[in-house]
Amino acid sequence: MIDRSEQGKAEAALRESQAQLTGIIRSATDAIITVDSEQRIVLFNTTAEKMFGWPAKDALGQPIERFVPQRFRAQHSAHIRRFGETGVTNRAMGALGALWGLRANGEEFPIEASISQIETAERSCLPSSSGTSRIASARKRPCARARTG
Repeated sequence: MIDRSEQGKAEAALRESQAQLTGIIRSATDAIITVDSEQRIVLFNTTAEKMFGWPAKDALGQPIERFVPQRFRAQHSAHIRRFGETGVTNRAMGALGALWGLRANGEEFPIEASISQIETAERSCLPSSSGTSRIASARKRPCARARTG
């Protein structure tokens, strides 16, 4: 027999937990983008919208490569494929220097990015991955000034 009051408490706790997670993702200062096993975007937070110039409603369902400049797409695909097979990446935030992102208007810009895998019950064959990005140029400018100044 199911205790309805316990079930109600569990459902309320789940809703609260989901609301907290949503709030954290929306307010994060790094762009958070999650893709499914086919590399299509399933989560695109507010910072990602601002960084890439695309509203989440338009980014959802798009291939992640839409946000990678054409000249880096083959390299990016190979890296993602290796990451999916091994779960190992050399792409920790800031470890490789700047990578490049592609805005909706076609502008390329330097970013730092990290990725991680998320395995869910619904997607057990190939893991989803989630990444964070930040614009690299703002932190690199003082170093460039120091070298020239």
